[in-house]
Amino acid sequence: MRLKMLIGMSGPDFTVDPGDVTEHFSKKEAARLIRAGYAEEAPPVERKKPETKQEWDEERAMLLAENEQLKADALAFAERETALLSQVETLTSFKDSVTAAVHVIHPPVETIVTEDNRETRG
Repeated sequence: MRLKMLIGMSGPDFTVDPGDVTEHFSKKEAARLIRAGYAEEAPPVERKKPETKQEWDEERAMLLAENEQLKADALAFAERETALLSQVETLTSFKDSVTAAVHVIHPPVETIVTEDNRETRG
């Protein structure tokens, strides 16, 4: 559902200002924003249907180019995700090594709290 925002708001993955038209929200959330007075329904985008073969060819070329760009973006994101997962594994291994080394130097001390709230270390 297309919304025209009446107020500005932001979240972890979006920002909208007053007057912005967005399709970021689900129908349920859009209805809630309209009821709350934060947005109003925006008219649908009217697309001109291509009339000539040349216009159809241009439309097709534009969509194919957009599709190729989206594929390239998806591949780049997948490669970045793989690199980040590798870094997470490396850092987790490093953390485990450091934790083990610290426990060798300073073994953990067990604290026991008795019924009368006195702490004893053993």
